[in-house]
Amino acid sequence: MVKRLALTAINAKGKNSAYSAFRRGFAAGDPAKKMTNDRLNELLEAFLCRNPPLRDAVFSDQGIRLMYKDSLITSSILGFFTLKGIPVLSVHDSYIIDHWHVDELRDVMAHASRATTGFELPTAIKLPDRAEYSDVSSEELRQYVDVTRRIEPSAGYIARMKAFELCTGRSISPPLWTKDELLVMHDGES
Repeated sequence: MVKRLALTAINAKGKNSAYSAFRRGFAAGDPAKKMTNDRLNELLEAFLCRNPPLRDAVFSDQGIRLMYKDSLITSSILGFFTLKGIPVLSVHDSYIIDHWHVDELRDVMAHASRATTGFELPTAIKLPDRAEYSDVSSEELRQYVDVTRRIEPSAGYIARMKAFELCTGRSISPPLWTKDELLVMHDGES
C-alpha cells in the first residue's frame, strides 16, 4: 500500500490529485479506499523519512524522469553481466540471477546506482517465508537454495550439463564433479 502511495505521489502533480488517484486504484470495500488525506500524509511522510532522496520527487510529476534513471541502472547491470556471459533477468526494478552471483550483482547494482543517481540505492533479497524487506545475507540465501530448496538433479540433466561444460569449456555451476568424471561420463563409461 505504501509503495503504491509513493509511486502515485511521484507521478502526480499535486497532493489532492495523488490521493484521489491512490484511492481510485482500490476496489470498493478495500480499507485503502476510505483513507483520509491526513492518514495518507502520515504514511507518505513515514516513507519519505526512510527514503529521503525521494522527498523532492513527490507531487512533482517526476515519474518519467525516474523511470529513465531506473532504465539506465538496469541497462548497466544487464550490460555488465551480458559481457561476462552470466544470465540475469530484470523484472521491473528487480533482478533474478544465479545465487552464486548475488554478491557480484549487489556490487554492480551499487556501482550502477551511484553512477546514475549519485548515491547507492538499498537492495534486498526476497525469500519465501521472510518479510519482503528483511535483511538476507548472501550466506542465508545460499543456505536456503542449497539446503532448504535443494532438488537433486536427474541423471539426464547431469549428463547434459556435463556434456555442455566439456564441449564449451564453460562451467555453469559450482563443480559437482571433477574433470576426470566429466571425461568418463562423456565417453559413456559411467
